Amino acid sequence: MKHKMCGFTLLELLITVAIIGILAAVAVPSWSSMIASSRAKSEVLKIQQDLYLAKNEALKRNSAVHFIIKRTSSTDWCIGVATDTSCDCATGTNCIYNRKNNSSNIRLSGTDNSSYRITFDNIRNLPTVTNGTFSIPGNIQISSGSGDAERSGAARLNPVGKVTVCSPSSSTAISGLPAC
Repeated sequence: MKHKMCGFTLLELLITVAIIGILAAVAVPSWSSMIASSRAKSEVLKIQQDLYLAKNEALKRNSAVHFIIKRTSSTDWCIGVATDTSCDCATGTNCIYNRKNNSSNIRLSGTDNSSYRITFDNIRNLPTVTNGTFSIPGNIQISSGSGDAERSGAARLNPVGKVTVCSPSSSTAISGLPAC
């Protein structure tokens, strides 16, 4: 009685491993670009929500509300929403809402040790810059990744307080966001 041998030869296994290696080498650059795009888009959408929160709180509380960004470095920054100008978004002191960037992969454009405050009035709900160099209309720009995989997006605030999201550069555009 003859037994038929089942299995793979060493040569077949080596060819399979080589093909998988080639496919992985091709996929990794686009994978890192996709991750950077997803991180930047997520953060830009969070900033848009934070700006709308400040606008809505001004109407709800019938008082001026401040949207505050403090930046100590490109990856160390925080956002606060408060009725009091003494809000410290890094600790949450005197803030209605605060959030700190917890990822070294997300960078906020601007200069180190800078901060600005956008105030939404309670009557017409219009934004005004009460501290810092931010101008209206203006962008709060976020980026993630590096080199060919870098992606950036922005939350744009117009003079009547409408917040939109966009990609400021075609070379680092985030899929699904319109150009600024």
